[in-house]
Amino acid sequence: MKILLPVIALFLLLIPSSWAQIYPNRPSGVVTANHDVVTRFGLSDYLLKAPRPEFPAGAARQGIAGRGLFLADLSLLYGTVDDVRVVESTGSQTLDDAAVAAISQWTFRRFTIYKAAIPVEFGPDGRVWVGSDPAQADYISAILAHMDKVPRHKH
Repeated sequence: MKILLPVIALFLLLIPSSWAQIYPNRPSGVVTANHDVVTRFGLSDYLLKAPRPEFPAGAARQGIAGRGLFLADLSLLYGTVDDVRVVESTGSQTLDDAAVAAISQWTFRRFTIYKAAIPVEFGPDGRVWVGSDPAQADYISAILAHMDKVPRHKH
């Protein structure tokens, strides 16, 4: 029993570092309008669950609209969203909060990407669009190039 405890402790210490070696260089991605994810490796179906942001009722009545860009830091192990940051605000705290609340509930395939950029647009008619048009290759490339320079958010 005395030997078993140190072996178990050593095993538990080595597991996270071995995972880091297996997945050392996961890419970042940009979510498209059809919920695919564009990475430096191309287009993939990494997004599993993506509730659409709800347009706040008060904002819709007031005609508040805007387009923003949000960055989700992901857990590689679980595929869940650890944190959401506003990279470009919609111009309205209410709309930003609605987008952050929805994106916080998203789920991606495990061990695929470590962060995702999500464009969100709230239209003046009360509709919400999520993701980039896949035809906007230059826009997606610019976001990916910038994302690799954005450090992971620390709580």
